[in-house]
Parts: sequence; structure tokens; C-alpha cells
Amino acid sequence: MMYTIECFTDAAAFESLRSEWLALESTLTPRSPFTSPFWHEAWWAHLRRRAWDVRDDLALHTVRDAGGRLVAVAPFMTTKRPGFGPLGITEMQALGADPNVTELRSVICAQQDLRSVMPALRQHFGTHYPHATWATWFNVPWSEADGGHAALPEIEPHRFIWQRPQPGYVLDMADTWKAFEGQLPKRVRKKLRNCYNQLDRGKHAFQLNVASQPEGVIQSLNRFYDLVDLRSQVRHANPFAGADMRSFFNNYAIKSAERGEIKVFELMVDGELAAARIGFALGNELYLYHSGNLPTWDKYSIMTTLLAEIFKWAISNGFRLVNLSTGLDRSKTRWAPREVMFVDAVEIMPGRINALLYSGYMRIKTMRKPALKDPVEIESGRFFIKNYKLKAEEPEES
Repeated sequence: MMYTIECFTDAAAFESLRSEWLALESTLTPRSPFTSPFWHEAWWAHLRRRAWDVRDDLALHTVRDAGGRLVAVAPFMTTKRPGFGPLGITEMQALGADPNVTELRSVICAQQDLRSVMPALRQHFGTHYPHATWATWFNVPWSEADGGHAALPEIEPHRFIWQRPQPGYVLDMADTWKAFEGQLPKRVRKKLRNCYNQLDRGKHAFQLNVASQPEGVIQSLNRFYDLVDLRSQVRHANPFAGADMRSFFNNYAIKSAERGEIKVFELMVDGELAAARIGFALGNELYLYHSGNLPTWDKYSIMTTLLAEIFKWAISNGFRLVNLSTGLDRSKTRWAPREVMFVDAVEIMPGRINALLYSGYMRIKTMRKPALKDPVEIESGRFFIKNYKLKAEEPEES
């Protein structure tokens, strides 16, 4: 298929492309906030890097078919290390270089179009970015296959270094809570009864509050950040540490609230905040984002109770799908969700020196020789994830 590819290096492109971009991303499923032009515009304004050691320059690409229809958006940037001077390495990568805040970074298009869009973009990058050292294609979707997940054959998977399998989980909602609960595994239904019974035996009254208006969202986010800070002292890193990160997310959250998307779910127990989770209402889908809780409520499995209350809210408000986000842990897999798989792909640009630069950079970055192909094996020309399910044996999040 013949495509027209155009590159934008000025941030004004976020606004000029907005209406078409929104129309494109509204057709995707499962949806996430990370495909929105608003997310990328806010990220670029707050988190792009312009330091001596690293510099990001915008390289946003659009892909149009012969009729001029927008088929894909590749919100990329070039990242140069060091940031200034004639020497160094240059990486082509999607916006969102942050620690676990942008959970998915990818070419924005339908998966069936990715089969032809990604090869077209690869050819374009090879021609128009001769000084690039490598390109990182984050979160490339892999389709289900016998025995695992397979890369799309049309994108020539043998040309990439595959790394970091990242499963995501989505749940189809039923028409009623009773019907939804009835299709859950028996052990999950038992877990839910225990969660509610523990609160009842302790004579703890609870209710779910949902903040959705701009002023209420910011107030709830400030409480949410406190919970994340407290929980990070016990387990999990704090993805919202730092003024720049919170400034970015607050900016995005206010505009998201104006569009009716962001929801801050707060579980109040005995009138006090015990747990909270951020969600995004995107059409008839709900994307569940980061969470936090008071560690003193861990013994009550308070996060499981919060999630169940969110499911009830989603069902009563007509949502047909809940996206549990990425990451393999039993707090997600226990609900028997559908699994979608994403894998990062690195493509070394032509030239022996580029391969050496990439290898040297990764050795410095990891302080050890990286085994990048360990998570992936090749069998009869097909690529499969292996061993990642072993992580499911880790202690569950409450």
C-alpha cells in the first residue's frame, strides 16, 4: 500500500492534527490515555529533556493513505546522547521516556494497519535519518498464536532485537454485577467474600467516592500522591516522585477532567481515605491506571475491595470493557482477563559502528552484558514469549 509520510518538528503540530488524531484514536480498542494528542502535548511541554547529557527533539510523523486519510500517528522524537556536540548516539523513539508513567508508547494505528504502516515508517526512517544509531519501537503488539504470542510476520520480526515482554489485561463487563461475579473463578469469588467479611467483622463502614470535575480531581490527586508516597515506603516505586512529573500529570488531569475522562476512585473507610485508583473513561471502555493505599489496610486486602467497587461502578455506568493496564501480577490475572501482549523492538540502523555503539551503550546502562534476546525464542520462523509467566508466582498485590 502506498502511504504519504510527513514529519513535524514543531509542537504546534499537536494542535493542528488534534481533530484527525482524536478521530483515529477513538476507533482503537482496547483504548488507553497514551494514544491521545493531549497526553503527548502535555508530556512534551513538561518532560522533554534539554540537558548537556541528553536532548530530545520532536519528530512526530503522520501516515496517510492515497486518499489523504490519516491512518497512523507516530509520536516520535530523536534522543541525542550527549545532548550537544557533533559526536554521540541518536535514538529514534516514541514520546514517553519516563519511569512507569506513560505505560504504553507506540505507533498509533489499528493493528491490521500496523502490518503495512510499520514497514513504511522503517523505510522512511532509514532514508530520512541517516545519522540515527538505532530506533526503538516500544510496545509492538503481538498476536495470539499456538503456544504463546507471535510477532506480525509482515514487519519482518527477524530484523529486530526483541526485549521486555509487557502483557496487558482487559475484562469484558457483564450487564449486572451478579452476572459478572458469577463468571469469575471460584477462588476469586471466595476472595471477594473474605474481603467484604473482614471489613464487616471489624465494623468498618466504607463507600466509593468518584472525583471527576477539575477542582475535585486536583484535590483527590493531592490525596492520591500522599497514598503513593506512603505505599512506596513499603513496596513499589513512586512513579509520581518529583515536581516535574506531578506538574505534567496535574496539567493533563485538569484537561482530561474537562473532557469527562479522568476519574479518581477513592475508597473511604470509616470516613477516611484508605485506597485510591485513577481511571480514564474512554468511550465505553475504562482504563485503570496507578493506585495507592494506606499500608495499614493491607491486611484487609483493601485494593481488591477497591477494584471490585470500581467494577460495580463501571457496570452501573454502562462500560463494556475495563482495561487493567500492563504488568503481570495476580491482582490482574486472578480475574481471568483477556491477555494482550506488547514487546519492545530495537532496530539497529545500517553500519557496523551503530551495532557497536548500541552494544556499548547497553553495557554502560545496565553495568552488565545484556541478554536482550532471553525473553524471546525463535521457533520455525515464529517468535514466542517464554518464561514470563513465572512472574505470576510473585507475592500478589493486595
